[in-house]
Amino acid sequence: MIPKYAITLYPEWAFAIAWLGKDIENRPWQPSIRHVGTPIAIHAGATRRPTQMEAALSIAHEAGVKATFSAPDSVLFPEGDSTRNRHIMTRGIVAVATLARVVDNHESPWFFRPVPGDRPNFGWVLKNVVSFDCPVDVPKGQLGLWKLKPPLRDEIRRML
Repeated sequence: MIPKYAITLYPEWAFAIAWLGKDIENRPWQPSIRHVGTPIAIHAGATRRPTQMEAALSIAHEAGVKATFSAPDSVLFPEGDSTRNRHIMTRGIVAVATLARVVDNHESPWFFRPVPGDRPNFGWVLKNVVSFDCPVDVPKGQLGLWKLKPPLRDEIRRML
């Protein structure tokens, strides 16, 4: 199924969904119920935050994924891993995932529990992630879930 909507994330967190097994996207808001059970495109935005990659790798290690930050823009996986060295991509759709459900608590190490008194956190549970070796070029994302235009949907269709 081809996604109709995308969500823009910092590149480090988009990478974590595509390659590190991140199965929860944390948001302070719930998506419309019509998005649950549908595929969404994962868009890596333009703004890099290298400290976020360190946080993502720390969580990945907790989840059993062995990988290291090998350069300012890539991650090295263990010898023999088919994803041996991956570049942290920006400004493009790096994966498609099904938004399986939305939760306010989850056992995944990727779920961020809110601090008492903070705004709520909703975990978007992601399943069936398909990662792209080369991103679908999208120079600029948007806030929230945004609708993919037909040419982008066609390109994603070719990638799947």
